[in-house]
Amino acid sequence: MAPILKKGSGKYSSVGVDVGEGQLKLVQLKEEKGEIHLHDYGLHTLPEGIVEEGELRDPHRFSNQLNYLLKRFDFAGDKVNICIDHISTHCRQLFLPTMSQKEIEGAIRFEAEKFAAAPLESYIVDYVSLGQKEVEGQKANEVVLVMVNRRMVEDYLKPFTYAGYRPQVVEIAPFPLERLVKQMSPHYVEQNFTGVILNIGAENSTLLVLENGRYGFSRNLNVGSRHFWKALTDSRGGFGEEDEEEPWESEYTPFFADMKTFFEKKEFQLGMEYRDGVFDPEAVQEVALDLSFQLRRSLDYYLYKMQREDVDLQKVYLCGEIAGIKGMEDFLAEELSMEVKLLNPLYLFADQQGEGKIENGEILAVATGLAYRGWKA
Repeated sequence: MAPILKKGSGKYSSVGVDVGEGQLKLVQLKEEKGEIHLHDYGLHTLPEGIVEEGELRDPHRFSNQLNYLLKRFDFAGDKVNICIDHISTHCRQLFLPTMSQKEIEGAIRFEAEKFAAAPLESYIVDYVSLGQKEVEGQKANEVVLVMVNRRMVEDYLKPFTYAGYRPQVVEIAPFPLERLVKQMSPHYVEQNFTGVILNIGAENSTLLVLENGRYGFSRNLNVGSRHFWKALTDSRGGFGEEDEEEPWESEYTPFFADMKTFFEKKEFQLGMEYRDGVFDPEAVQEVALDLSFQLRRSLDYYLYKMQREDVDLQKVYLCGEIAGIKGMEDFLAEELSMEVKLLNPLYLFADQQGEGKIENGEILAVATGLAYRGWKA
């Protein structure tokens, strides 16, 4: 059953663009007969050196890549919603006394200065209100403080503009993930879901806790897919000579509409084939243990330090670049003593494709949440 589109959203959504270490993940939706349908989606692999550790190192080449996508593929219009999640992004929960809107804004600025490693003007500062909570017998306003380096945002926006796109919004991963889960409820995710979303990115992963379907807590974990690849290649003695001549190293690397084709052709050929591969190498398992340890520690902080002992967390929805590797779900389920299930955002559109479930869609979770902005049911 396709989600129902609210009036006035337009024929096509903005293109959701999730910018990763070496990949762009893209999704666009469209309206047909009052329902939301999948228009186009895929991955584009960036040549090495353009984005490193979340920083845009080569804006000119990045703009050329974006211009290539605009001309080459079937995305409608030029509007984009962008996620440029970075490990240095500050996302903190605060409890403020009951006060006026103006006083809250002043308090937010005061709190932001505590986390700023540079003058506050060098950050984009925003906040999200989570409503009133009772803390130690007193009512308090719970807010999420968000701080992003202003220069980093501008560095990404300029190449998009030069390439002919019109950026509509820049978000960090927890918010498109929250939006995605709302859209997938109740057809795939439980109504008013309380539990954990774990999105595995390139350099880091995003932990999001939802309380009754709403943002409850988030944290960056400094383990990502690149750590898995490095551990695997190190255990195998690095890449072979034949790998240095693969065509994805060319200036314009392939755009794969079929996620499985992408992974069969690129990194997973090293032995960690998608779904049908292995999760046995000791080096890879060590990285997975680190990921599960950081996840457990963050959940302990959320439950006990933030006075959420009454919240019952029993399920993890797993998405991101390596979420579907065979054995990952079972491994995390055993380590966390929680049910772990893949979050495939393209599930809702399976019937539209005429081929059942679209494989490997969990990679596109953030991009799909970005595309949904302004398309709420």
